[in-house]
Amino acid sequence: MPSLAEKAGKTRKGFVLFPLLFFLCGCLLFAVVLYPTARPMLSVLSLFIQKEPPSFDDDPIELPSSSSDSSVPTGDTVPLSTLEYPKSGECYGQIRIPSAEIDCPLYYGDDKKSLKKGAGTYTGTFIPGYDRTTLIAGHNHTFFSTLGSVEVGDSVFIDTKYGNYEYRVTGTRIADYDDETAYDLSKRQENIILYTCYPFKILGFYQQRLFVYGEYVSGPMIDKDR
Repeated sequence: MPSLAEKAGKTRKGFVLFPLLFFLCGCLLFAVVLYPTARPMLSVLSLFIQKEPPSFDDDPIELPSSSSDSSVPTGDTVPLSTLEYPKSGECYGQIRIPSAEIDCPLYYGDDKKSLKKGAGTYTGTFIPGYDRTTLIAGHNHTFFSTLGSVEVGDSVFIDTKYGNYEYRVTGTRIADYDDETAYDLSKRQENIILYTCYPFKILGFYQQRLFVYGEYVSGPMIDKDR
């Protein structure tokens, strides 16, 4: 028969164990329910702290220009059945903004490794041509260091393996890093949003982001029925 001391020990363990289990279950439920909503903000937060300029482990990947690559489709649509969706971390295009002298590889994913090598597409949005929003990030000390010079009316070009796209800048905005009104990822219209940390030429904590918005001008749309 257990002694009073043994019973007291088991009771104390229960007082510690059960609250801990409830806490862990609560955290898991919170993560499952809110992660889809919070994911875009987490992506923007990924550029929140930058203590030093990113280092480069490899040379940027250069894609063939549209003038030299005859394999790029030139029609109005691209059948979805023929499209090979990029994998996370894969370079699937090149982004160019002539007015800001930006010309760099475009990766699918905005993780730390991808942003060391070029601009990164947030995987919670769509690639160009899906008639939705494409959210693209870049470091303000490297590939997007001149994004602040972009003006309304400037052209943004995205050349991919399945088509070449042009967008026209419609506006810019400086917003806090946690301001969800700065981007609408549910918009059912072909458009791009570029962003980087703000202000430029400093290191450390960045409370703000510079957003650049662009409307669709040209490029093949992805036909989801083919």
